[in-house]
Amino acid sequence: MDCKTSMSLLLRWNSTYLMLEEAEKFGRAFDRMVIDDEQYMDYFEEPDGNGKKPKGPPRSLDWENAQLLCKFLRLFYEATLRFSGSLIVTSNSYFHELVGIQNELYKLCNLDGDSLLKSMAEGMKMKYERY
Repeated sequence: MDCKTSMSLLLRWNSTYLMLEEAEKFGRAFDRMVIDDEQYMDYFEEPDGNGKKPKGPPRSLDWENAQLLCKFLRLFYEATLRFSGSLIVTSNSYFHELVGIQNELYKLCNLDGDSLLKSMAEGMKMKYERY
């Protein structure tokens, strides 16, 4: 993997982490909109331009998965900050970060529950092991 590709991937993971972290703060607001805003729920009944209906408002399982993914992506985000904030990255600190990421990947791969999150983790694990 060339440097440009790996940087692009890290930036996407970091962006996803930052978006999920902010979205989590509004979980209760989304739940409240289901109760208080009729137009919000009507949106999910209208087909889009391709004739498909939106999936629906976020459910509690969606928020749980977002929290798990956010916790995991935080590792990449913090590792990126530590590596980019240092002029000299020692093998000791690099190894520590990689082992932490590997442990979390293995935990997510053995997770009972959401198959989407598990399959994402398995794909990331395959890439991780390749490099």
